[in-house]
Amino acid sequence: MRPLLLVLVLALVPEICVARITIDMTGAAASVKDSQTLSVQHITVPGYGIYTVEIKWNPDTLKFDLAVATAETSSPNPYPSNTYPLTSSVAAFQGAYNIDGEDMGTILTLANGQLWQVTTVNAYGRVIGTWSSNLQPVTIYSIQGAYTMSFDGRAYTVNVKPFTYLSRIDSSIANFSGAYSGTILSLANGQAWQVTNGSASDNPFVDPDTLPVTIYQISSTRYVMTIGGTAKAATLTVIRIN
Repeated sequence: MRPLLLVLVLALVPEICVARITIDMTGAAASVKDSQTLSVQHITVPGYGIYTVEIKWNPDTLKFDLAVATAETSSPNPYPSNTYPLTSSVAAFQGAYNIDGEDMGTILTLANGQLWQVTTVNAYGRVIGTWSSNLQPVTIYSIQGAYTMSFDGRAYTVNVKPFTYLSRIDSSIANFSGAYSGTILSLANGQAWQVTNGSASDNPFVDPDTLPVTIYQISSTRYVMTIGGTAKAATLTVIRIN
């Protein structure tokens, strides 16, 4: 979307910006529907979906009003009725890290189906785990609107946030030997993805023959990948190259 047009839209339609949500306009595109209506497509609201909005000129107020918002894709909120402390467990626990920054923390799948992502680690820099079929009991506490996860039998805690996404791809990778910025990973489904940030190393205690891979689309242009069984519970940012 052209910067000047983006500034114009945000200036004339303040209602779009007042909610306490993140709006990603990176992949947005605007078009004129008629003499009074502007359509803005591909507005990403992380955790909620991708939307098209139509704004209509109001000659009485001399500004645009939001006429309609249509979901292109939607992501339901899986955390509507949690009560805290929330007790659950993580299968095949590899650890909990956040070394590389925003959106790069470990994504943990709880036994109740919820996904939580590590934002910061409160001590030592990581919570080390081992790849196994054993369950790691966890407890999530809500403290002044933020969330902290503790691990039974481990002294360290991590700060977490609910992890939501727009879409996901599940596949696997054979003979994994590591992933670093620039590495191209060929998946069993025929897709090839290139790492743009983050790293993951092979685990000498895990047979690398076939490791599970999940790719999450978290905005219109941003994808993250997790690989099960790696030595570091890594989250990688990736782009698809085929």
